[in-house]
Amino acid sequence: MNLKIFCKSNLNKITGLFNNCFKYSKNNFDIINNIEDVSNYAETINNQKPDLIFVNLEDKIINWLDIFKNITHTPYIVFILDDKEIPYKILEFNRLNYFTADCILNPLNDTKINKVLERFYKYIKNKNNKKEKIKFNLDDSIFYFNKKDIYYITTCEKYRLIKTKEGNYYSNKFLKYYEIKLKDKGFKRIHRYYLVNMNKVRKIEKINYRKIFIYFEDLDKKIKVGRKYIRKF
Repeated sequence: MNLKIFCKSNLNKITGLFNNCFKYSKNNFDIINNIEDVSNYAETINNQKPDLIFVNLEDKIINWLDIFKNITHTPYIVFILDDKEIPYKILEFNRLNYFTADCILNPLNDTKINKVLERFYKYIKNKNNKKEKIKFNLDDSIFYFNKKDIYYITTCEKYRLIKTKEGNYYSNKFLKYYEIKLKDKGFKRIHRYYLVNMNKVRKIEKINYRKIFIYFEDLDKKIKVGRKYIRKF
């Protein structure tokens, strides 16, 4: 993994510490130049898209909250602190969901940098795992389903039924909404009332040019392909 790091605090110190931490690692890092013009911070971060950002929270000249509100991605930001009583401010940053904030106390050393890296890699792993899930807004709740656990979505009276490995969930969104939302995730419209996860299909049975059935893995159900959608098969 090649890390891009933006640093506005103890640049030489942090560069040296990272050299020590990565000495025996296959990973590499590249520290973005220490820019002096505060007005360019947000623009530089947006252009360079660093993975890690190190800044001094107690720098009275810079309002980091205003800067980070204007960035277009979500880096992992580490605030370097002189006072261990300040971490409550970090919670304020995290609550705004602009980014994920962490902190490290002066004086800096290899052990502290390594612990930050451990937390950062754990964050990246969790973030990647979440990407593999599909977000659904159901009623007033948010659910994350693994794509491999969804069989199909169908119309059930005035609701949409989401059939999963765990059970049935209901949504008031239109089927067309899910067709657009899931078009790049292996889902295919096969009927006026059915959107199917093709990754869960065990068999496609073609009886004749007007009759095709879909069979699922681990699910005792078959769905007839609608006449309008037969040409896709």
